[in-house]
Amino acid sequence: MVAGAAAYLSIRFLVRYFETRTLTPFAIYCLLMGALCTVRFVVAQLPRVPVRCWPCQPRQ
Repeated sequence: MVAGAAAYLSIRFLVRYFETRTLTPFAIYCLLMGALCTVRFVVAQLPRVPVRCWPCQPRQ
């Protein structure tokens, strides 16, 4: 019952929202998140360079 009521209220809100407004904010959000994900996955594919810290290096 609760899920049905929540679905009804959600649909009612969205129908009224789209009658008076546009999807421009959602489109901007999708473009920004798409660009962010693209940058993140490109960076993840870059080869990793091993980093040696000063205390970890053997003494000579």
